[in-house]
Amino acid sequence: MEDFFTEIFVFLLKARSDILLELLSHFSISAIKQPDSIYLSTQESFDALTNHAHASRPDVFIELASGGQREVIFIESKIGSTEGCEQLKRYAEHLNHLQSVDSGVLLFITRDYEPKDQNKILERCDRTKIKFLQLRWHEVYRF
Repeated sequence: MEDFFTEIFVFLLKARSDILLELLSHFSISAIKQPDSIYLSTQESFDALTNHAHASRPDVFIELASGGQREVIFIESKIGSTEGCEQLKRYAEHLNHLQSVDSGVLLFITRDYEPKDQNKILERCDRTKIKFLQLRWHEVYRF
């Protein structure tokens, strides 16, 4: 169900980049307001880092570029499940280790209330480069 929902969500964002840009602006997700290029995909895989037990596969991968600035956004969506073992922490660390990326955002969107401790998620990350945000799907729906 979550994978199906994610594919529909990304299809909409690919078809209507104006909606994507307004969403990113409305929720203050991206520092890049008018990108020169946008790349969206689902289920991109990242090999395990040395301190990780397994690989990572965020639901949505967004790359924005403007001039010489490059930003990557990972979205993890939960509808009927909860976070896997240190899943968000791994994703944040992957963002932190991406080469030639100026900034990264880990966005956690849930149907149910599942508060997360940003300090734990970002404890091994450069907080001037990586940020963590959390939304509920009802907020995205109202948008």
